[in-house]
Amino acid sequence: MSLPAFDPRPWPLVVLMLAGLFGVYFALRPGEGQQQKATQPATTTSKPATGRVDAGLLRLAAAVVAPAIPDAKETLEQGVTLRFAQRGRMDARPARVLSLRVPEGTPPTPFLSAGDDWTATFTGFINLRLRSEYSFSALGRGKLIVKVGGQVVLETSGEDFDGKTSAAIKMEKGKNPIEVVYTPPAAGDAWVRVLWQSREFPPEPVQPSVLSHDLSEKSLREGIRDRDGREMIANLRCTQCHPLPKAQLPAGATVMPELATDAPDLSGAGARLKQGWMAAWIADPHALRADASMPRLHGAKDNAPDLAAYLATLGKPAGQQAKEPDDEAATQGSQLFAALGCIGCHTKPDADEVDKARVPLKFVNAKFQPAALRAWLLNPREHYPWTRMPDFHLTEFEADRLVAYLSKNAKGEISDNGKGDPAKGKALFASAGCANCHRMKEIPVAPAKSMTDLVSGSDWTKGCLAKDETSRGNAPDFALSDDQRASLQAFAAAGLSSLTNDVLPEFAERSVRHLQCTACHARDEVEDRWSNVSEEVQDLMPPETNIDSDQGDDATAGPRLFMPRGLAKLHAGDRIVISGDQGRPPLTWTGEKLRPQWMEQFIAGKIPYKPRYWLRSRMPAFIEPRAKGIAQGLALEHGFPPVAPPAPSAPKEDLAQIGQKLAGRDGGFACITCHSIVDTRAISPFEAPAPNFVHVTERLNHDYYVRWMRKPMRFCPGTKMPQFSEEGKSTIKEILNGEADRQFDAIWNYMSQGERITAPE
Repeated sequence: MSLPAFDPRPWPLVVLMLAGLFGVYFALRPGEGQQQKATQPATTTSKPATGRVDAGLLRLAAAVVAPAIPDAKETLEQGVTLRFAQRGRMDARPARVLSLRVPEGTPPTPFLSAGDDWTATFTGFINLRLRSEYSFSALGRGKLIVKVGGQVVLETSGEDFDGKTSAAIKMEKGKNPIEVVYTPPAAGDAWVRVLWQSREFPPEPVQPSVLSHDLSEKSLREGIRDRDGREMIANLRCTQCHPLPKAQLPAGATVMPELATDAPDLSGAGARLKQGWMAAWIADPHALRADASMPRLHGAKDNAPDLAAYLATLGKPAGQQAKEPDDEAATQGSQLFAALGCIGCHTKPDADEVDKARVPLKFVNAKFQPAALRAWLLNPREHYPWTRMPDFHLTEFEADRLVAYLSKNAKGEISDNGKGDPAKGKALFASAGCANCHRMKEIPVAPAKSMTDLVSGSDWTKGCLAKDETSRGNAPDFALSDDQRASLQAFAAAGLSSLTNDVLPEFAERSVRHLQCTACHARDEVEDRWSNVSEEVQDLMPPETNIDSDQGDDATAGPRLFMPRGLAKLHAGDRIVISGDQGRPPLTWTGEKLRPQWMEQFIAGKIPYKPRYWLRSRMPAFIEPRAKGIAQGLALEHGFPPVAPPAPSAPKEDLAQIGQKLAGRDGGFACITCHSIVDTRAISPFEAPAPNFVHVTERLNHDYYVRWMRKPMRFCPGTKMPQFSEEGKSTIKEILNGEADRQFDAIWNYMSQGERITAPE
């Protein structure tokens, strides 16, 4: 089922601009006392009370009855089913990998309690192209049973069950049923990671691309439906109008991070947005964007001119007049639009087709006041901190060029008759509860019935959730599908406790989907959207004759500038050299590949260097609370701690010296051919540039590094990284007896020198 999209990128007013116009509008925001808690995702230091799911009034007997789940035909989907059982209660969700980590004192899912009295069961199929033999092993603590084809192949337990490997078993071509039953230890973090191996590869996690499960199973669909409803409660900001009373929050509650999501600040709307566009948006947002989260408000057609007239009085546009964009600047902007992958999340400004997965840009001229679009591109979060539009660290030069391209090609028109009564609009804004979402200092909030009252005594087939106008009454129309209404009703029937019972792996997965990370990055061998639609901007790409360098000598000017602001330094020189290989890193193994502390800073845009300096594209920045939750959640999903342990205080110097030799061309692996080392540039990277050695160990987890070195192609299909070993032996026999893992460890120690590292002679 598709969820309503949450405010996409170039629309600072897009999400629920007047979200509270009528009191029964569902929009989520914690009360004033909850706001600070909700701003930061949970960390492992919190110790929620065991059994808090049933604490307080949040577990009121719900008056809502969940609609029955209809039968469905078998539908195979990538991943496995993960079921949790706790004291007779069940919960199920899809999982990508055969691993998990639940920090001590936290619940395994939002719908269960903290404690060690739960079990987790992964079920699904391993799909093989050919019949072969495989062995299984596991890392973790607690108790584990692995079954393949109904037969127990591995059973292990203890504080650390690393090391036990099953006998080799024959697995057939096609689907092989697998079941993994995990019981956590009595104390401490619960974690497990299931590995497999064969003659072709050493122990590694089971690849997500070979896993599948039956999506038609009823308990799984119930779990998915509950989560869909919970997510819509957050994305539609229901508690902005229907708050969770502060006194009813249980002690130690881990509040769902999205409850902190704000709405666009309208206090200066008139300086940024044109009155005609605001009136059209208020009257019928779905006419401008099919997937708009902003509802169509009862009576909005009549009231929209007055409300827009009031908002137009809030701030004055900058003095400059709009002028015809310069052709050369527009061409440069089109190349930047194509090179940064804007097409992954947006349709082109001159496109008329509707794509619900992408945000249209045809109305940017009709929407923004002169200079407002430029200011917004330079700082998307200025008026809307939780916007989905990330900060690309654009230079002013780049912003000017993008504005020129968008302004020249956005032909969508909205008539502006300039009518409307600002005084009447202001009164409507106050009386209808618009300030519940769009906070105004001079206008008080007007909360409606609390969420607990809605759950315990309201009809969830009427009001906002009604299918027709008669049943809807004065409530806004969110254009919900039947499946979405059923999901909201199922959530209400389950009670509200899950809103204060969040778990970071699920937050990370919601964020990956919500922020459309797979618009730019492949994941689990599923191609990213940008690659699928790249032909739409093929004619806009910079010419191949400019492939060697997109940056002139002047870092503040030039025809095609790709130097992000805030980039303090580029090792391997001060110029961004563009390579022919423009492949972006896949997200399949991100949770076990990257150290979460580094990942958090990278997602938040705080890393002062560009690891893949040869890419035209760049990683944008997202709000820090979301960055932290994504980084820690992905680590937990793969069975790793949310905070990586510190690296050894100093590398082993004897191994570092060996690693330096191995990195060289004289008797080594010739790493310096493609990898720069501090300011020593790679000798001849050509089509295979690679990250600078100086940053590798601060980015990567050691476990992933070892597996990557053994079999690079298994973890990044299409990589230019060569494979240097086979069956534990490398091609360099005279160093460390040719033992590949020992040689790789020597290179790790060499790279661990950080800024002290020196390139091989």
